[in-house]
Amino acid sequence: MYPEASMKTPPAVVDNGGADGIFPGVDGGTMSGPMPVSPPEDDNLTDVVHPVAPDVCTANVSVNSGKLPARNLHKMDCRDAIEEDGSLRFFWLDYTEVNDSLYLFGKVKQKSTAQYESAIVKVENILRKLYFLPRDHRVRNGFATEEKVDMHNVREEVDALMSKQNVPIRKTKAFDLQGKTFSRVFGTNTALFEQFVMWKNVMGPCWLKIKDADFTAVSNTSYCKLECAVSEPKSITLLSDTEDLEPPQLTLMSLAFRKQTNANDKKQEMTALSCSLLYAAEYTL
Repeated sequence: MYPEASMKTPPAVVDNGGADGIFPGVDGGTMSGPMPVSPPEDDNLTDVVHPVAPDVCTANVSVNSGKLPARNLHKMDCRDAIEEDGSLRFFWLDYTEVNDSLYLFGKVKQKSTAQYESAIVKVENILRKLYFLPRDHRVRNGFATEEKVDMHNVREEVDALMSKQNVPIRKTKAFDLQGKTFSRVFGTNTALFEQFVMWKNVMGPCWLKIKDADFTAVSNTSYCKLECAVSEPKSITLLSDTEDLEPPQLTLMSLAFRKQTNANDKKQEMTALSCSLLYAAEYTL
């Protein structure tokens, strides 16, 4: 037998009362302890009942059915990194390409702590430069004619191809690599990073000045402390040598692997892994 419950439906929300914790009793007297009150009405609250013995009723437990909070990656405030003119000084170290966008990884200086923190910059709308090799003579119906070709003829054909596919002349899109006035197209497979460094004259890791950065365009894209994006590469320029900024110190990790051949399937398997960390490593330009 289960003991008889003193309250058939104990409340889920209670009021702790005043400073003395004294509440009026049922018969006009007083009682100590929390005073039961009704739970608040909220469309976002769901009642959950746990089954127990038949002669014992349990409390209605109010739970929030909303979404879980976003993960906290301890991002830094962008205002703690930007300069007085609104620009961002960014020392880039590495990159990756994702879905026709270039991502630069590097360091920024957090002004409140004078420490360098990790950062990522997404660069969009990098234009690919194409180079067309003109033919000596125009081709019609698959056969060369006696009509000579100049660059004006090539430009007219390329403009027509771009317009037909609704592509502005400054952008590229896949189309036939041969035409009536040109025989080859170079640069269609050039990596975005190569286009970027050649255009901006970036020679290895260095300080960059980023204008018009959008700090809301990317969120939790990486584990970097600061994330931002620029809509076009012209917002990024090299910092002048007159700034005389020292490269940030880095935290380096060296990995070593040991492998062994599996006697059964004759394949290499990793049997050991070791690493070594170096803090505050100096980077020399």
